[in-house]
Amino acid sequence: MKLKASKKLRYILFFSLNVAIISLCFIFFFAPITTIYNITAQTEKVEYQTIDKNNSRFSLYNAKLINYDGEVIHEAFEGSFEINNNVKVSLERISNGPIIISAVNDNNKSVGKFYDGYDGSLVYKADDYIDIIITGIDSLLNEGTSFVFPVSGLISIGRSVDLEIFGETTPLLREGDITMTGYSTINGQYFEAGNEQLFLGDYLTFEEQDEKAFGFITIDENPCMKAAYRVHAKVAKIIKPGPKDVNSGYAISASLYDRFVKDRLFQGISLLFASLLVITTIATFVMDYILFKKEIKES
Repeated sequence: MKLKASKKLRYILFFSLNVAIISLCFIFFFAPITTIYNITAQTEKVEYQTIDKNNSRFSLYNAKLINYDGEVIHEAFEGSFEINNNVKVSLERISNGPIIISAVNDNNKSVGKFYDGYDGSLVYKADDYIDIIITGIDSLLNEGTSFVFPVSGLISIGRSVDLEIFGETTPLLREGDITMTGYSTINGQYFEAGNEQLFLGDYLTFEEQDEKAFGFITIDENPCMKAAYRVHAKVAKIIKPGPKDVNSGYAISASLYDRFVKDRLFQGISLLFASLLVITTIATFVMDYILFKKEIKES
């Protein structure tokens, strides 16, 4: 009877230990992974929506300001454009053409304010829409003027290429590179998660973006614009040119495999869990053998 009670207790302890180990493994292995995407791209179009006013000020040179009705507000504005929150901003430059910036507020509120570049005075408070056109890029660059536009918010580059309409501009993403870094919410560890290339006509979007993206757009002696920014999201989707449906594009993100291959802490804890399972299995076998031998002797 003592042997049977001991055997039953041992099985209960063994089962409880294994359940605890498997539960810890499940929690640790399948913890949510956030992917940090670092994107650099040459593109003719960038769109983003501001979440707040942080980093949302553009320096403008020789800029023509045009309102929704097509009225020219300023012919050659030089100063800064402070963008309000909840504003959709589009930056476009096709090849070596002018920079075209459009800002719209869907809540019928002001998109922002324009300040003089020399004395800082308020020049113009825009309505819910404004177009900004900057020409003479080459001459401005030759004079040492730099074009760097800080962007933060919900960012997308390129556009969906499918049906083209006569008379509309056709900006495209030229090329780019995405470097992915995984982040575990359980142990706070970072690990490399590979690279993806962007090709002509691709369109990059994000799903379940955790926070606003940060980055900048610059214009130099090369055509188009260069964009560099960072996004925290659960998954990104690259959409190729052509007809679209709900399943268009393919998703990229940090995976459990990337974590196992690149995260050394994760590898160590995985080895520890595996070792515990092996040890408990061997210990159970040994105890079974000892109890079996005792039962034979007592019989």
